[in-house]
Amino acid sequence: MALLQSLNRAGQTVVFVTHEAEVARFASRVVRFRDGRVERDERRAPEDAVALAAA
Repeated sequence: MALLQSLNRAGQTVVFVTHEAEVARFASRVVRFRDGRVERDERRAPEDAVALAAA
């Protein structure tokens, strides 16, 4: 996750798909789908994977 966040901060677009809330907490934008439709699209401050790994 730290590598993906680093790439994103450098200007690269990173898209990944997960069913795990623990993984999604590192994303700055989460789009939730239900039955093929967007249910929710939220932007938020992600947890910092680098800081978490250093702890």
